[in-house]
Amino acid sequence: MLSLSLHKTCYSIYGATDTEKFKIHLIVNDVEIKQVDYSKYLGILIDSKLTWQNHIDYVCNKIIKYIIIFL
Repeated sequence: MLSLSLHKTCYSIYGATDTEKFKIHLIVNDVEIKQVDYSKYLGILIDSKLTWQNHIDYVCNKIIKYIIIFL
C-alpha cells in the first residue's frame, strides 16, 4: 500500500502570473498542504511560471563545484 507523506507534500499552480490570486487552502487529514513557487520532481526543479531558472541555477552551481575541483 502506498502512503502519502503529508508533511512533505506541496502543490503549485502552473502558468499563473499572480499566484496570490489563486491561493487555495488544501487540508488533508487536518494537515494543510502548502503552496510553493517551485518543487523538485524526478531531479528537475519546476517553478510555477515555467521559466526553468531555478533548475538552471541548481545545475550551474553543481557544475561549478566540480570545475573547482579540477582547477
